Amino acid sequence: MAERTELTERDSEILEVLATRVRCLSVRQVAAYWWSAGAEGHRNACARLRKLTRAGWLHSDAVLARPLPTLHAPLAVWAPEDPCPNFATLSYALKSRFISPVANTPIVFAARLAASRFGGNPGRAPRRAEATHDLGLAQVFLKFLRERPNRAKRWIAESELARGGSNAARKIPDAMIRSRGGRETAIEFGGEYSKTKLTAFHEDCAARERGYELW
Repeated sequence: MAERTELTERDSEILEVLATRVRCLSVRQVAAYWWSAGAEGHRNACARLRKLTRAGWLHSDAVLARPLPTLHAPLAVWAPEDPCPNFATLSYALKSRFISPVANTPIVFAARLAASRFGGNPGRAPRRAEATHDLGLAQVFLKFLRERPNRAKRWIAESELARGGSNAARKIPDAMIRSRGGRETAIEFGGEYSKTKLTAFHEDCAARERGYELW
């Protein structure tokens, strides 16, 4: 039987982020954003996440992921009126930042109970090839949440974009920001992307007259 747990405001924010914005978060990300980056904050976060897991709000797992780069700003920002970026240079920059070996990384993701309470979808543990990417995208969202909260509120997750079912043959970005005026900006966390993949992403956005940020 699940353990009864009364949700705090912090609990609710974590669960809503996981159910509606990102697929998963590392325990370290949760601790650094909602507690503190130090050892005590990490211990307190772990204790609370274990309680939320026992209560059926979360699932926990561990994945192999590379350490994330520090995300100061996007590597590329493009709008329909701008010149085309240099994709060879961008590809090199993306591949050069993932040089550390993978490490065992504890994560949490939303259970069905959280999705029912806050909307969105239950999360899942990322597949091995997705782990670093998914945690990198989560880090982008947390940066928005900390520095540009109004923009974070307009973040539309990939799962929500896919639910529309239109233009299925075209690429669905990692996330999208839609302004009040309806202008769309695709948000993409770049893994070890080739020049070809970056070009295809750009061409899809250009065809839709949609800007993008590549992190």
